[in-house]
Amino acid sequence: MTPLAITKTNHAAITKMRTEYLAGTSAPLDGMWLTFAAMADAYLMERRGEPLGYALVNEAGRLLQFHTLPGADARALFGEFLEIKAISGAFVSTAEPLYLALAMDHQHTCNLNAVMYHLPERPAVEPATFPEGSAFHLLEACELEAAVAFAHMTLGADEGWLTGYYTDLIKGKELFALMEGEAIIATGERRISAMQQGVADIGMVVGTAHRNKGVAANVLRVLVTRCKAQGLTPVCSTEHHNIAAQKAIERAGFTSYHRILEIGF
Repeated sequence: MTPLAITKTNHAAITKMRTEYLAGTSAPLDGMWLTFAAMADAYLMERRGEPLGYALVNEAGRLLQFHTLPGADARALFGEFLEIKAISGAFVSTAEPLYLALAMDHQHTCNLNAVMYHLPERPAVEPATFPEGSAFHLLEACELEAAVAFAHMTLGADEGWLTGYYTDLIKGKELFALMEGEAIIATGERRISAMQQGVADIGMVVGTAHRNKGVAANVLRVLVTRCKAQGLTPVCSTEHHNIAAQKAIERAGFTSYHRILEIGF
């Protein structure tokens, strides 16, 4: 058999194949993992000059996506790719059926990483109720510093990274805050997907002093209402061990169906 040729390429060169890949998933994929995929190294697989598919590999040597074109022997290609690139494992959603099946053929370990949620079709979204005197609004550029300080204090995330991330969200009108006077007590994100048409990822961060009071679920309800007003399908996810977030997401009307798995080869 002619050896498999694997060439590192840029993401623009695989745009068409990546669009086909996303169209073949059984549910929208998590936006955070799509961002990780966009930062990963892209490889084109060919044999005798004929394209067979692509793969995305992160800096730790783990697969994030694997796609083969119609007619290609996906199982054989997967095994060849793992051997040639010395791939140590994969992150894969249960909404990626072929990729998941191929990864399970080689798994030595399989651990739950995150829980994905979708919103069932319902006639109406339960209205949000916030603490008396609080106000929910779209954040503006002048409020960037306060939002970064809130997230840094609440999550411990790097301030430099937060500044860049929140700057982009504010420019896209995708970052919201629940205010109590001049203080931010919670934030909400609604990130319209650039890769999955009509899909938006939503999420929230609640200050420690205001947790276990229903704030998180109500922030999500407002974001869901805004998504529906724009004809967007909201999705969200959380770490498998974050039980509090899972309860809030479910109270907002979401249903857990798919998972993100970390598979070791």
